[in-house]
Amino acid sequence: MNEMDQILMREHHLENETLSLKAKGLFSIMLLQEPTWNFTVRNLAELSRDGIEAVGNAVRELEKAGYVERHREYSPEGHISGVRYILHRTPCQGKPAPENHQPEN
Repeated sequence: MNEMDQILMREHHLENETLSLKAKGLFSIMLLQEPTWNFTVRNLAELSRDGIEAVGNAVRELEKAGYVERHREYSPEGHISGVRYILHRTPCQGKPAPENHQPEN
């Protein structure tokens, strides 16, 4: 771990007393992943011994707190083709996209 990595761990989320320890740890792990890493609840769960449900709950906690945004991506036929994750080092103040938003054709 280099000096920059150590500085990055002094993050806002670690000092946020409203977040659970599970959410803080998960977000720290998420920040360490490459931007091209395939962020899914299933893949995140594979990084620990916690199950999919526990990881999903932590991701929802991070969403509610403004650290994570998940945007569904749709195929041209209108089917969900994936989910795009956006991570915020400090809580996002913007209004999150509606959960079932579909792009207009």
